[in-house]
Amino acid sequence: MTRDIGVLYRIVFNNIYLYSIIKKHLRLFNFFYGTRYFGSVKEFYQFKFIKYLSCITLDIKETFDLNQLPPNITSIEIFSPYKKCNIIPLTKDSSWLPQNLTKLSIIFPRGTVIEDYALPNTLKELYIGFELGDKEIKKELKSNYLTHLTNLEKFTLAHNFYEENQLSNDFQIPESVTKLNLFCEKLPESFKYPSRLVKLKTLNLNFINSDGISILPNSCTSLDVDFDIKLQPNMFPPNLVHLTMYHPDYPKFNNGGYPLIEENIFPNTLTYLKIGGNFNQDIGINVLPHQLKTLKLGNGYKKKMIKESIPPTLEYFEIGYSLGYLEQPILLNCIFNCFDYYKQFQSSPTLLKYLVVRTPYRLSASDFTEMLKDKTNLEYLELDFLFNLEIEQTSLPPNNKIKTLVFNNSDYTKILNLDYFPNLQVLILKNRSNPIITTSNIDNLNITIKIPVTNTKTINSIDPIFHRFIKLTKKE
Repeated sequence: MTRDIGVLYRIVFNNIYLYSIIKKHLRLFNFFYGTRYFGSVKEFYQFKFIKYLSCITLDIKETFDLNQLPPNITSIEIFSPYKKCNIIPLTKDSSWLPQNLTKLSIIFPRGTVIEDYALPNTLKELYIGFELGDKEIKKELKSNYLTHLTNLEKFTLAHNFYEENQLSNDFQIPESVTKLNLFCEKLPESFKYPSRLVKLKTLNLNFINSDGISILPNSCTSLDVDFDIKLQPNMFPPNLVHLTMYHPDYPKFNNGGYPLIEENIFPNTLTYLKIGGNFNQDIGINVLPHQLKTLKLGNGYKKKMIKESIPPTLEYFEIGYSLGYLEQPILLNCIFNCFDYYKQFQSSPTLLKYLVVRTPYRLSASDFTEMLKDKTNLEYLELDFLFNLEIEQTSLPPNNKIKTLVFNNSDYTKILNLDYFPNLQVLILKNRSNPIITTSNIDNLNITIKIPVTNTKTINSIDPIFHRFIKLTKKE
């Protein structure tokens, strides 16, 4: 059977007419795979490629029956700032929405009552937000509209920076939910997290009891929080793998002002730890779990790490964008992302295998050449969001051994000649990096080009001869 499929594939692939039709549709589906914004309902219906869409954001300015949307639309984000949302025909049943809808994001005016069966049971993802209201009037949020959503897997109760949500005493989340973003003042006494919860995001201490012990189910492996108290043992669920203590705008965590030196704070299962820009405490030996692979510290971190405090399993270590250069331990088998780390290898350049080119300024071509010229064993090269040089062969190490090349600059559109990288195995185009890829040896090329699925600009513009090498990834 597999052989027959292979034969049919070659027949279609070698048929110029059929292949051109398939290629055209695939390019359009890829291009419109991400969420598409429309400033009005009229603009949406005037769009030429509606049938290729599945996820849309609508700015609704007039009453509109959402259930009239074409059946290929399975994800809707309703963008209606301030009090425009009162024109949405919210009813006592779900007839106002497409019945095949799997994802809905909507922001209501403060005080909106969502009826019990106003949302379709087909929903797998639901984002509910409420606009700013009178700060003097506290409106309790109920969960009656969630009860029948037995297929719901991800639920977000959004917040704003000026007022927290206040939950009713009987507020509950469906047991089917495995991913939860819950922002509220405090949890009701009777509240229980879903027993199969895998991922939680909250900005308050809503995941521990009065004794500081986790109340999350053992199934929880990912936690995204921000607070500032001294960490204690058993604060986190025992099977935690991914922990972020970070708020992008107002980071709090600094371990309550104490050094992070106590053992057994983090579960041994933890492999990813990100701490925000307010943290600037010494980290003791045997504090970080022995399975840790990724450690990210924020812009405020200005301490020199003790080498013995860094687990030998660490694969990626990042220190934020503090401009002050502080010598750190040399980690030969780890990608170390911090300013000017390469300078620590001036006396032994051949030891450096992983390099992140990160500077507080745009590099000149001569600076870039100087940085790489003697790194003859370099295998990993990552270029930061300021890098905007065209890479010349003369700027690369002699006998170039680079296996992984990463771009981060969203505006990067220079020519990238793969002939200069004879050992390249992986090319990663983060954000919206869009180099013009060329090669004179396509038949012998053996690489994977990783592009975020949301980067439709690059997917659409890349030369079709490289399509077979592309692997779409989740948004970086």
